[in-house]
Amino acid sequence: MIDRRHQHNLVRSVVTHPATSCLCKVVLAASVCVGSTHGQWSDPATKPPAAEVTYQQYCAGCHDTGWHGAPVRGDSAVWKVRRKTGIDSLLTNAKQGRNGMPPMGTCDSCSDDDLRVVIKLLAGL
Repeated sequence: MIDRRHQHNLVRSVVTHPATSCLCKVVLAASVCVGSTHGQWSDPATKPPAAEVTYQQYCAGCHDTGWHGAPVRGDSAVWKVRRKTGIDSLLTNAKQGRNGMPPMGTCDSCSDDDLRVVIKLLAGL
């Protein structure tokens, strides 16, 4: 595994190279950001709960920002209405997709139990 200093040097050399396309730079930067926390989670005592990891990997991109109208995590007024529909309704929406959200939130490997835990985390249940 590459240590953080080498990782940043590699990224800097690729990003500053004139032949590197803009899209490539964005993808590279995003992949480094996503992978940059790996080392700090190697200790089980500091590892976040599985629901948080799944949320960060599949949900945070939209639900942290409200992208495409996604209800934002922590917005109690928005989630209050959704919580009233119940966990089964929220699970159905997550599985089928809703508005701009793709089915399963792109987490095709998630089980119903995985989705329920993430929904509870997201909705504050």
